[in-house]
Amino acid sequence: MKAGIYIAAAAVGLCVGGAVVVYGWYRKKKAHRRANADTVEARFLTAWTEALSDDARLFNGLYSGLYRVTSGTVKRPEKILREWCQRTHYRWENEAVDMLCQEHLVPLIEAVDENALTKWASLLLDAASTAGIMRESAEKLVLTDRNTADYVEWDGNDLYSEDEIEIITPAWYQNGKLLEQGQCRKVSVEAY
Repeated sequence: MKAGIYIAAAAVGLCVGGAVVVYGWYRKKKAHRRANADTVEARFLTAWTEALSDDARLFNGLYSGLYRVTSGTVKRPEKILREWCQRTHYRWENEAVDMLCQEHLVPLIEAVDENALTKWASLLLDAASTAGIMRESAEKLVLTDRNTADYVEWDGNDLYSEDEIEIITPAWYQNGKLLEQGQCRKVSVEAY
């Protein structure tokens, strides 16, 4: 009888001890995954900030799309990020930014995981911001000689200095220089 009690106690001890070991292993693995995710995101931001500092024009036409992905106003976010990854691959095949796209974005594009794509699009916009890329924040503007060429009028009208415009799609700038033209509609028309 005593032997049975000792065997049962040992089995319970092993069970509890094993559970503690498994729980410790699980917490360690979870912490490692979280640290690795932080590292991947940090590497992603660093690599993309550097790439966009030098070659922001390569992605002309996609900044507004990225913004729409992050704001949830685009129907197919995977199309915009697929184009982003394709341009990346053609320019930097097998380099850091291409590998990051292939590893983290392409599987999400293929799975059409909109929530995850929104997260990575947001990281790309953070990198763009750090690289000096900003979008026009005004909703209406009075054009000047400096920004008349920054917009295309939606209805095909010519734009002149002193025209008041309503911005449909904001222009994007890098360190104060035009990067991506915006679209607008004239609010007022000056007689010339």
